[in-house]
Amino acid sequence: MPLESCTLLDFDYPSSYVCNIVRCSQRGNTYKCFQVQVF
Repeated sequence: MPLESCTLLDFDYPSSYVCNIVRCSQRGNTYKCFQVQVF
């Protein structure tokens, strides 16, 4: 799945934001999560 087709979320980890994460990478103190659905 191309990353461009996903929604990019930048937030400080940990986060109370619930999401169906398909790919996650760490950059410093921030996690970049590519998600397809939000519940």
